[in-house]
Order: sequence, then structure tokens, then C-alpha cells
Amino acid sequence: MAYKRQIGRLPIIPADAKVHNVVCHYCIVGCGYHAYTWDTNHQGGTAPDQNVFGVDLSHQQEAETPAWYSPSMYNIVKQDGKDVHIVIKPDRDCVVNSGLGSIRGARMAEMSFSRQRNTQLQRLTDPMVWRYGQMQPTSWDDALDLVARVTAAVIKEQGDD
Repeated sequence: MAYKRQIGRLPIIPADAKVHNVVCHYCIVGCGYHAYTWDTNHQGGTAPDQNVFGVDLSHQQEAETPAWYSPSMYNIVKQDGKDVHIVIKPDRDCVVNSGLGSIRGARMAEMSFSRQRNTQLQRLTDPMVWRYGQMQPTSWDDALDLVARVTAAVIKEQGDD
């Protein structure tokens, strides 16, 4: 079982899964990823024509195979009002990351909002600011005022370029 994820077995991405091109949102580099989504009542098979990888998954794959994903790349999310599987894998054809995933980017699916996996419990419900030596919840008005004042001070000190 995958550590801390209560997933005994990852589903096989079916050949007819929807593929979306996405960009990692953790930094400004813009690493490319593919997000695969499909209905929770459907799963791919081990035959090459039954999975998105187009390979025979009944055999051990080679070390550098693209035909895998980790539990951190998987989740169940809502799409158009219904539960779907989602896998977000690095895009091997992206010139920015060449199929490599950062420690944060490769966990985008795991961190996606999901009532099925309780990721909503890990999300902040209020803005947080550093006050009195620790992070403290604050109001949206206070947080936005702080951002505006800091931005204005930086522009005044360093210019608007």
C-alpha cells in the first residue's frame, strides 16, 4: 500500500483517457505535464491497445520506461460534476523539463482538491501572515492590504521596472 495515501493499487490509464496539457504552477519555469482524466468506473488494461502507454503492461518494464506513474501523481477529483481519476505526469516532449518532474510538480495531482482523498483538509481556509514569530490567520482585507503596501514600498524603493 502506498505510504499515507491508502491506495492499494493504482489504476491503469485507459487508451481513451482525456489528455490535457498543463504547466506546473509552483514556479515560473513552466515545466510541461500531461493530465490524464477518465471516469472512475473505467480502467485500462495490460494489452497495448487498452492503455495510454501503448505497451504490454503484463511484463516488467525497463528502467527508463515512460509507462509508469507514482502514487503522488494520482488522485480522484471532480470534473464536470462527477468523480474522475486524474494522473499528472511530466511531459517527455516538453523542451523545458524533458519529462522530468520536480518534487513539487510531480505531486500536483496528489495536492489537487479531493474529497475522496481528503486533500481539502490540508488546504488553508484563511490567508496566513508572519506575525510575532509565527504564521497567523488573518482576514483577506488585511492580507491584501499588506501585499499592496509591500508592493508599493518595493516600487518606491526600486522603481517600477
